[in-house]
Amino acid sequence: MVPLRIPYLQFKEQFPKIIALVRVGDDTFQAFGDDAHVVARVCGLDLLSFDLGEGQSIPFVGLHQAALSACIDQLMAEGHELAVLEPPDAQ
Repeated sequence: MVPLRIPYLQFKEQFPKIIALVRVGDDTFQAFGDDAHVVARVCGLDLLSFDLGEGQSIPFVGLHQAALSACIDQLMAEGHELAVLEPPDAQ
C-alpha cells in the first residue's frame, strides 16, 4: 500500500463525504479514489492511476499548490466539503 494513502483511508472511514487532499510534497497535493474523480471533473485535471500490483490500481489526481486555492474555490462552489491532510512526519 502507498504509505501516503494510510492517513487518507483512515480519514475517509470517519468522513466519507468530505473530499481529502493529501499533501505529498512541499507544494503538491493528491486526491485518491472517488475524491480524485470529483476533483478531476470539477477542476479540469487529468485523472491518473497508481498501479498497486496484481492487476489493481487506484485513481488519483495531483495538483500544485499554486492551483490549490482555485480548485478549492471551484469544489466549494459546487457544495463539496474539503480537508487538507498533512503526512504524519510533517506535523
